[in-house]
Amino acid sequence: MSGALLSVRKEGEPTAGNRVFIGRTHSAAEAGLSMEPVRAAQAGFTLRTIGPDIYVTAEAPLATIYGVCELLAKLGMRWYLPGPLGTVTPNLKTIVVPELDLTQRPSLPMRWVGTDEWSYRNKCNHSRAGSGAESWGFTIRPGVYHADYT
Repeated sequence: MSGALLSVRKEGEPTAGNRVFIGRTHSAAEAGLSMEPVRAAQAGFTLRTIGPDIYVTAEAPLATIYGVCELLAKLGMRWYLPGPLGTVTPNLKTIVVPELDLTQRPSLPMRWVGTDEWSYRNKCNHSRAGSGAESWGFTIRPGVYHADYT
């Protein structure tokens, strides 16, 4: 986006300047940002800024990817189609992260259109069983979403 190189450090190592905490870190827990799996497909995530720091916390590792991709989308990144042709990366001299306090959790456990990078960047997970047709009962559980389905 800007050409700047960001250093990656283990939590607890000395750092200077703005920090980005990704995943279930001690710093996120101390800030009250731990996220327990409670919803469909454990794909929920939270983006939050606290002072100069950015936190991406999630219910599960795949949801952490969703959170990072949402942060990049907030900065102008887009993935319209798989591959370089469909990827739009803004050319920014300076990256300014807006104040963030966002939590997203999917309503359905399955949002499947593939299992490649493009699918994950667009918050689509994989089917739990085969092509998806076999998992309809898992996705729309009888009696949970509408009384007529029982």
